[in-house]
Amino acid sequence: MFAPEGWEPPAELGDVEALRRRITGPDVWCAVAEVDGEVVGHCSFLPASLWRGGGADPGLAHLWQLFVRPSHWGSGAAPELLDAAVQAAAERGYDRMRLFAAAGQARARRFYEREGWTAPGPPRPDPAFGMETVEYRRTVPR
Repeated sequence: MFAPEGWEPPAELGDVEALRRRITGPDVWCAVAEVDGEVVGHCSFLPASLWRGGGADPGLAHLWQLFVRPSHWGSGAAPELLDAAVQAAAERGYDRMRLFAAAGQARARRFYEREGWTAPGPPRPDPAFGMETVEYRRTVPR
């Protein structure tokens, strides 16, 4: 689990139709990893300007989701999905990406750091998400 014990997701995350509309939007990139026909992970990004009113920065993509089933941790699915996202961001003209990781999720944070992401600052409260998060960034190779 990526969140602290007792965490309850914001109500809008339970709105499946709203999530379906968002993830299938024209500005959103999404991919899944499958093993023997079973979805074992997914990844998505969107323009940072569309993430919670993120302001106008056309060169910045926001990595919205990267999840892999625990049964497939260490399988290579996560780096594969992340690499595909970075490549797709380059193809769409982005030069930078960012993401927010749960501050207490040490495993995920180590993964992003191994993959070349850096945290420009300390954990910060994220009231909309209900936990502290750490912002990570990376450049997108051309």
